Amino acid sequence: MCKQSRLSFDYTPACLIRSSAFLACMLASLWMMPPAQAAGISIGAPPFQAEPTQPSPTPLPEQPQVTSPSGGQALQGNVPILGTTLVDGFTSYEITFAYANNPTGTWFLIQFSTLPVVDAPLAYWDTTLITDGDYTLRLIVTQSDGNQITLFIQNLRVRNYTPIETDTPTPLAAPSLTPLPGQAAETPIPSVTLTAPATLIEPTPTPLPTNPAIVTSADYLSNLTRGALIALVAFIMIGLYLGIQRLRR
Repeated sequence: MCKQSRLSFDYTPACLIRSSAFLACMLASLWMMPPAQAAGISIGAPPFQAEPTQPSPTPLPEQPQVTSPSGGQALQGNVPILGTTLVDGFTSYEITFAYANNPTGTWFLIQFSTLPVVDAPLAYWDTTLITDGDYTLRLIVTQSDGNQITLFIQNLRVRNYTPIETDTPTPLAAPSLTPLPGQAAETPIPSVTLTAPATLIEPTPTPLPTNPAIVTSADYLSNLTRGALIALVAFIMIGLYLGIQRLRR
């Protein structure tokens, strides 16, 4: 136990004597304690605890998107329509299609849903059920305030039963040479294109097919003989009939 004579005098207040004695005992205990155990004692403020941070919410896109198919694309079979419909205040979406030339404003429903979609298939369009031609897709997203956001994908070419056209690349322009300072610009040499003279091709007459209604002399004689025989047989039959009638009388 700590002695009072070492920590105070006769005129030292009692409260200071008790505080000094407590502090001296604590220091002596720490001095005699092993370093590993003394390091684990905290005097004063409680240990610091970091407050958990809340993740910031991901902002919703302002406009819906259709990532596939794209305008001008050739389509065949069952085509997935990919995109995003999750916008602020989303309530529902619908996908319809129409002919590219649509004077009557008629649209045919493909899909209607009240579930939002993010970078996933919105619908599947079976193009084998319609005739080949050019079409337009329309996506309508309805929000909670009644507002509707409309998106069009135009010039979609359905080619299930007809060949797909080959895109004709645009020819590149010849690069022009820029003269250096003090150097005269070169005059381009005009190109000469030789055209071969046209060769006239005489038309070849095409023979007409044989007319099946033509009657030959052989056919004429055959038909005449056949008619004479029929007439002779008829006269003989009539003569026999008349002879029989006379005998009966």
